[in-house]
Amino acid sequence: MIPVHQSAMPVTTAQSYRNEIPVKAVKSLIDEFEYPTNVTWYKTGDGFVADFINDSVKTVMQFNSNGSCNYYWKKYGENKMPAAIRAILKNSFYDYAILEITETRLYVDTENVTYSILIKKADRFKIVRIYNNEMEIAGDYTKP
Repeated sequence: MIPVHQSAMPVTTAQSYRNEIPVKAVKSLIDEFEYPTNVTWYKTGDGFVADFINDSVKTVMQFNSNGSCNYYWKKYGENKMPAAIRAILKNSFYDYAILEITETRLYVDTENVTYSILIKKADRFKIVRIYNNEMEIAGDYTKP
């Protein structure tokens, strides 16, 4: 589960973000995403958040106050979905449309990724979670 940072405020002025955002956080962002563009930084009660969209993938990276990354998540459509994850999902839900994928990585354990996938068939929606190639239904909803 990703914590919600209710006190997040954008760091909008050049002076503010240059003085407050740890260099370690900026370096981690660049190392991970190779110079992302249009990054918006937010200051939270316990650190910083970087938010950007690159190649139709929305990415949010959360850092602690020292500039170490805690986690990041990406949100994208079916066309960006890893083939292996799509195969796992479609094996059981072949007749459902894939609406959105959220990929979450803890920075200390980048090998283990959690995929939360919103799928739809007629008036039925499901949230499917895939972790370590294991699939579970996280939510099952019917449109009223």
